[in-house]
Amino acid sequence: MSKQWTMKKGHAGYAIHDKDGVVCLVTGGNNGEGDARLIAAAPDLKALAVALDNFWTADFPGGPDAPIDANGHFRLSDDTTALWRQCRAAIAKAEGRQ
Repeated sequence: MSKQWTMKKGHAGYAIHDKDGVVCLVTGGNNGEGDARLIAAAPDLKALAVALDNFWTADFPGGPDAPIDANGHFRLSDDTTALWRQCRAAIAKAEGRQ
């Protein structure tokens, strides 16, 4: 389960909170509220990306570029393969590996 983050508007911008307190502050910018909402959703988005990666990896242990799945079937469609690569890139970015 992902961490629950919430967003609250204050006089200087937006504060992102978890159960223990402030995670970060978003001040200024042209899209402060949108940026704050995206940051607040980050733990849920990462959990979704990890769940998708785990789901696909169960059938394709060789990753998105594997020629066949674990049962000997042909590989995923080009669109799904591209989406899986994007999913893995987002996870790597969130974990500081990219």
